[in-house]
Amino acid sequence: MKTTFSTTVTQAEGMNATGLPVPAEAVAALGTSKRPKVVITINGGYSYRSTVAAYGDVFMLPLAAEHRTAAGVKAGDEVIVPAYSFIATALAVLHHGALPVFVDVDARTGCIDPALIPAALSPRTRAIMPVHIHGAPADLDPILAIAREHNLIVIEDAAQAHGAEQNGHREI
Repeated sequence: MKTTFSTTVTQAEGMNATGLPVPAEAVAALGTSKRPKVVITINGGYSYRSTVAAYGDVFMLPLAAEHRTAAGVKAGDEVIVPAYSFIATALAVLHHGALPVFVDVDARTGCIDPALIPAALSPRTRAIMPVHIHGAPADLDPILAIAREHNLIVIEDAAQAHGAEQNGHREI
């Protein structure tokens, strides 16, 4: 029998649509403003993957686009991105109407290779978007030097920076 969110609220041992327990205290802590979205997520039959993707489409892509707007990146501009990253890096650029230009990564770190960035620059390049990935920080010193030389903005993507340290500073 499928237990709904509302029955989970009344049963301390209740299960949600995925079969996982949802403690009544957790439900109560949500308050009324967030409850409708949580009900949809828990009882909507969505998998984790589709729920996260939907969240990203609604909240994260527009947020990333706002950051690019603040940085002066406009539709038709180019943004240098690493060829190896989660697709959201390039999609955020495309969502704003700009064009991602892929640059290969350093095989040792998995991060964008600063030595390859100059060859990818064009008159339409407005930004470089290094991604700190799998605990490895991008090599920012040469990236920042290239950006200064060509009057570009650097937009760091630290969404995958779990455990990364740069100059003694831990990212996450």
